[in-house]
Amino acid sequence: MKRPVVWLSAALALMLVAAAVLVATRETPRKLTERAGRVLVISLPYVTWSDLEGPPVPNIDRLIDSSSVASLTTRTIGRTDLVDGYLTMSAGVRATGGDAATDGAAFSVDEEYGHDVAADVFRRQTGTSINKGIVHLGLPAILDANDEEGLDALVGVLGDALHRAGYSQAVVANGDGGSPISAFPVYERMAASALMRSDGVLSKGRVDAGLLSDAPEAPFGRKLNVGAAVEAFNDVWHDHSVVLVEASDLVRATRYQPLAVKGQRRDLFKQALRSSDRLVGELLKTVDLKRDAVIVLSPVPSVLGSTLTVVSVHAPGIEPSLLRSPSLRRPGFVQIVDVAPTILELVGVKRPTEINGRPMTVASTGKSAAERRAFLVDEIDAAEYRDQVSDAVIITFIALQALLALGAVLVLIGRLGAKARARVRFAGLALLAFVPAVYLARLVPFHEVKPLYPVFLIVAACALAALYRVIGWRHTLDPPIIGLATIVVLLVGDVILGARLQLDSAFGYTPTVGVRISGFGNISYAALGAAAVILAGLVTSRVPGRAGVQIAIGIMGFALLADAVPIWGADVGGVLSMIPAFGITAALLLGKHVRPRLCTVLLCVAAALVGLVIASVLDLSQAEEQRTHLGRFLEEVNDNGFSTITDTISHKLSQNLATITSSLWGVLLPFILAFVAYLSFGSGRLGALMRRIPELRAALIGFTVLAVLGYFLNDSGINIPSMMLAVLSATLVTLLIRRDPSEDDRPTRSQARSQARSQIQARPAR
Repeated sequence: MKRPVVWLSAALALMLVAAAVLVATRETPRKLTERAGRVLVISLPYVTWSDLEGPPVPNIDRLIDSSSVASLTTRTIGRTDLVDGYLTMSAGVRATGGDAATDGAAFSVDEEYGHDVAADVFRRQTGTSINKGIVHLGLPAILDANDEEGLDALVGVLGDALHRAGYSQAVVANGDGGSPISAFPVYERMAASALMRSDGVLSKGRVDAGLLSDAPEAPFGRKLNVGAAVEAFNDVWHDHSVVLVEASDLVRATRYQPLAVKGQRRDLFKQALRSSDRLVGELLKTVDLKRDAVIVLSPVPSVLGSTLTVVSVHAPGIEPSLLRSPSLRRPGFVQIVDVAPTILELVGVKRPTEINGRPMTVASTGKSAAERRAFLVDEIDAAEYRDQVSDAVIITFIALQALLALGAVLVLIGRLGAKARARVRFAGLALLAFVPAVYLARLVPFHEVKPLYPVFLIVAACALAALYRVIGWRHTLDPPIIGLATIVVLLVGDVILGARLQLDSAFGYTPTVGVRISGFGNISYAALGAAAVILAGLVTSRVPGRAGVQIAIGIMGFALLADAVPIWGADVGGVLSMIPAFGITAALLLGKHVRPRLCTVLLCVAAALVGLVIASVLDLSQAEEQRTHLGRFLEEVNDNGFSTITDTISHKLSQNLATITSSLWGVLLPFILAFVAYLSFGSGRLGALMRRIPELRAALIGFTVLAVLGYFLNDSGINIPSMMLAVLSATLVTLLIRRDPSEDDRPTRSQARSQARSQIQARPAR
């Protein structure tokens, strides 16, 4: 029995060696360290990478092909409209617009607004007198909206930082057209909010109607006058300047879509894209790409709903490659909150602490321009397909879990025959196998062969279940042990190799959300933690003596190490929940008495905090651009004080409570809880099972601690215990329904009375 212990020790040692090798050999993404004299930001609203595959846009193509590129996650807060993207750029954190009627109300100070001029209206709103430049009359509503959302967004922090450093900010844009439902003027000048200061003022630029010309063939009969826009750009393009130019015809084409037939909508958008290409070509005639930086981006989701849009950076000293966000830590994906710090990095201005985003870095890939684009388009297709099928996969999983519980109850009360009990037991193994099958599906590009995806999940789950049964034919415990071990080994191995199976998996994460696409996602952590702690109990029962306990502790350490190490799982909630849960389980398996006392709680808290400190030290020891969300969170605490911690806790709790009614996973919880309650109190079978497998009691106690802490310490809320209970339920079915009905764990009345009497006698005297 010593051989398994040696193997497990070797595996743990190999993990540590692999971690050290990865840290020592991995390439550090390059920072945008070479300063640019000026920065031009070209906004192409509503444009995705697939849009650029359509009409010929040679000027945009030449610029992008000589730049570093990525898909931009434009997920913000609120309506995710154009104004939200620009305001998020302005604040460096997720921000939202205010009143849709005034979100684009930016005017030159001498422009008429109703019966007044903009400067007079702005003075009444803010008490500030401005005699030149551009003012945003929607500022009061924007500030109120962000306050009501409880956001920490300081709108205008980017403009303030540039202004203090002596850089001028200017915007050239005008998306005015009209409204399909209103005869009143609709102002679409949201671009001004991207670079305005926190007082709502933009010192230079042009947003007035003089930028437009009549065009009967264009949406609303108006289009951007390229000559006027370029002239306005040349007026503000000088040393120490940051200028944003919007291809505003794209805004009009998008706003006009409700008024056009389906085929015409696309034609109008292509027409706007071609005119935008002419604008880009004229702008680049006055840009020196050897000393100036040019950022191309779309700050708003496409009309089809894709939150992944275009972004590229052409900067001095940077070879074309893939951009990388320090927040997302995956080449080819950046967040819109990273735009502001990237602009500041390019001009050498220190990032204000109010900005949560981090400067984009460049990851070397060796891909050609065509290969980079093809990679980004393919990743977007995979992400969007994942979003289409994820709910269906979760609903299917929930339905199968409910049917499994019902079938198990019918078998246990003797309503089904021998063939049915064999099928129910196999179904338990198949649902246990369904979890790794969902991740293994990422090995095949099912977004290209969509009809085969559900077929693969069913066939893979059944094939794995059959394999578990064949390999584990010698002992009743072996099939569930193999099934649980498959989940642990697959998830740990995947995260060590870069978590490729989690990206765009139905149980993983997606860049369309853009919060986290590296390490362990919350659902994956739940599956890993549940499988590891249950597996520990079963292995201890299967392998007699001290060796079984050592293997069990090694399995939990295996999972904890993969979940906690910053370059792998980087899971803060996992560290804080796994250490107490696994520690209690290990103590019980070692024969220690663990009682629910204050000292036990304090010991668990102390152990979790020690683990968190170790993870924090490891994370902070990395270069700033390599740090995970834990390291960045600690930086925010250092910058903004203890309120960052309380705000984060409050935010997580509110999100947890919201998932009870909003998450599909919440539907699963009542079914499994009712099933476990029946096994515990309705039939007594769970007690009988624990008498047959005494080590299972320790695993179930640790499982309960893990599920409760996992719920409170992760913002996915009810999703965490639901996935954990799904793993537990499938395992219990395979353990309770044995090959021979005479082997079932059915306690007699005398056994039940004897068990109750023993429990009463075991209670400590008060």
